[in-house]
Amino acid sequence: MTMDSNALSKMWHDILTNKRGRLLEEFIIGNRIHIINEDCQLTTFESNRGTSNMDLTIANNKMVTMIKEWQCNAQESFSDRRIITFRIERSRGATNEYTFHGTKYVTSKEGYKKFNNNFTEEIKHNFVPYETEDLDNALYTKISSETDMELAVEKYQDSLTAASKKSFYVWKQQDKTIEHKLASWWSMELTLMRKKINAMRRQYQRNKMDNNLREARKQQYQQEKRKYSATLRKTKMLSWKQYCNETTTSNPWNAAYKLATGNIKKCSTLSMLRKPDGKITKDLAEMTHYMTVSFTPANSEESDSDCHKVLRAEIKEPITTEDDTPFTTLEIREAIKGMEKTKASGEDGITSDILLRAFSLLPKFTTALYNGCLRMACFPRR
Repeated sequence: MTMDSNALSKMWHDILTNKRGRLLEEFIIGNRIHIINEDCQLTTFESNRGTSNMDLTIANNKMVTMIKEWQCNAQESFSDRRIITFRIERSRGATNEYTFHGTKYVTSKEGYKKFNNNFTEEIKHNFVPYETEDLDNALYTKISSETDMELAVEKYQDSLTAASKKSFYVWKQQDKTIEHKLASWWSMELTLMRKKINAMRRQYQRNKMDNNLREARKQQYQQEKRKYSATLRKTKMLSWKQYCNETTTSNPWNAAYKLATGNIKKCSTLSMLRKPDGKITKDLAEMTHYMTVSFTPANSEESDSDCHKVLRAEIKEPITTEDDTPFTTLEIREAIKGMEKTKASGEDGITSDILLRAFSLLPKFTTALYNGCLRMACFPRR
């Protein structure tokens, strides 16, 4: 929506912020509205009284991603307001696409049988490329003395991913689309009327040679526009009355009652803050800076209180506490079993069922892997 706000604010690239601008800032923040205006050499308003950027283009969360190439045009507008142009990527009936780019495995009993062999072969290839009768104990011995746990976890993850790809069917992702629905009261009649008045407006605006013809077309446009506005208001009112009549009998305390009594909850708005010296922050940027400085002060030893000095001294002392008790195989098994099976997996597609199957094949090795990370204070990237 574009509007003549008659308000000045640095938030929309003006040179100062007045009282009306501060009120509009609070309204915009409280209602989660986005300002589309960009910093430009040209101002949206220019007259013999001065220049400013009081003409705003605003949008909600859904619309803000669709508006592109906003600019203040230098073309003559025959007014003290400059022409503002922007492009909307999608039409009202367009669709949004939501695509999941990760991997999803379709598991089955037959697939888990293949996984048992494939996972064992991948682990042998990455950790012990020689034949051994007891693979689990051999891996346990090797990992217990391992110092590079990051590399060990990387190999384990690679083995898990390779075995899953060989054993399970990889589900092919499909794009999901959600259509934008028109307002319930909108009709084809309104669509045709809107197209008609838009065409009539273009006809009279583009006619700059014949003033008489331009004026006649302007009168026709304004007459049709009044009819369109009246029809629009009538349609909205009929829809509202129908909504009230339909819902009152089933629920008298519905949205209509809340609107009439003013009980609709509003989003809290940010107000200006008063500093210790009595001054008030001028705009949103200054208020945000003041809050940041107040809540996250600089970590300076000169400004430390007695309590902070004690804490700083305790931090510098070496830690002499005993190491944590190593994990047991039972603890790790129960932790993996406790994972919610219905939860979505990460981008690698490894679910809790696959992880539990891998643990059951090599329980000692997996336990040693977790304890190795605990021993070396390593939090793996994967």
